[in-house]
Amino acid sequence: QRLVLDNSGNVTINDGDLKIGTAGHGIDFSATSGTGTSELFDDYEEGTWTPSDQSGAGLSFSVVGAVYTKIGRMVYARLHSIVFPSTSDSTVAYIGGLPFQCGSSHGSGGRAVISNSNSYAFLVDNNSSKFWIYGATTTSGSTNAQLSGAVIYGLLLVYEV
Repeated sequence: QRLVLDNSGNVTINDGDLKIGTAGHGIDFSATSGTGTSELFDDYEEGTWTPSDQSGAGLSFSVVGAVYTKIGRMVYARLHSIVFPSTSDSTVAYIGGLPFQCGSSHGSGGRAVISNSNSYAFLVDNNSSKFWIYGATTTSGSTNAQLSGAVIYGLLLVYEV
């Protein structure tokens, strides 16, 4: 037996995966009380992503690893280590390549483990697949020159699609 429906109504899968083959269907948590419009879990994905320069300066980053997990509408994108090249470019630093576009007014911010005071915080940009890097005292974003040679050792971006 691989699939068992017992007398109490519970379903057990002894070997294999539960696959839902039609888009828009998933696991319905309708017995859960809440104020949301949908209680359907219909999306889970894991993978890697590639951080890229979105400032227009054409910079190449050295990246150790970037992975993500998407659960429903929430994306958790982790960056293990990224090294900025030496540059005197004065445009605002944007890093793109996030695996999913952030929704309208759903960006997130936070602090990074860094080697440079000009890469103190970050903000996922609404309606885009990129994020800004901020220094400790700036509200307009750090420039590529301010991040020249900086290393961001760890970063977790959490945002809603």
